[in-house]
Amino acid sequence: YLGSNLTADQIETYKEQLLSLFRAEKPFLDPQLSLADLSEKLSISTKHLSQVINQSFNKSFFDFINSYRIQEFQQILKASRDDKMTVLEVMFQVGFNSKSSFNTAFKKETGQTPTEFRKVIRQMRSTS
Repeated sequence: YLGSNLTADQIETYKEQLLSLFRAEKPFLDPQLSLADLSEKLSISTKHLSQVINQSFNKSFFDFINSYRIQEFQQILKASRDDKMTVLEVMFQVGFNSKSSFNTAFKKETGQTPTEFRKVIRQMRSTS
């Protein structure tokens, strides 16, 4: 980003706008979400948005989006009392459309598989 004209203040402002949008609208739940879609919603160029994500979160666009999807997946499983709900159902609900990419991203982000995570949640429920 040597040629970038973004200041540290602008990066911080864009970062806050991005986080605010994610809290309010959860755009990451859209499996078709692209960098262009997000930059349009925020009225920021794709180049600048990519720079903000890379520098502020030390992640690529897809890793950043997937981390939010994984957090949402974890929250749904923790909150749900429905033991019949499958990992696959929740995976689609949070915006993933590929089981293999979901499993890879989940393991990378959390160090465990989605199934292992679910087992831990169930064990915690049964002991409390």
